[in-house]
Amino acid sequence: MLLDEVMDKHGLGHGISVFIAINIAESIMWQIFSPITIAGNDNEASFEGIFINLVHKLFTEPFGAAMSDAFFRDRGENIMNLLSTVFIIMIVLYLEGWYTSVSLTRKDSNDGISHKIKIM
Repeated sequence: MLLDEVMDKHGLGHGISVFIAINIAESIMWQIFSPITIAGNDNEASFEGIFINLVHKLFTEPFGAAMSDAFFRDRGENIMNLLSTVFIIMIVLYLEGWYTSVSLTRKDSNDGISHKIKIM
């Protein structure tokens, strides 16, 4: 709580939001580079991390089978999951910049001001 108050005081945003963002970034990095082995088909070794599993499969299997396993494996994370996560993050960041202008006028005059409102 103290770190949250210090970050809020110095204009770095709410600490809770920063901690949530760091936790999400850490889980994405773990999904990419995790060295833990998991059981695969026919008891073959497979790595939990997407990148490490891809490199391992490229050295131990033919190229087509390695790429198919990397993109579409059903036991653990795959590249399609990672690409969809990156795609959703890019869409949210793009929509974060959208705004609309609302004209505000008073009853007694025709003077109006334009006020920008963020959509998200």
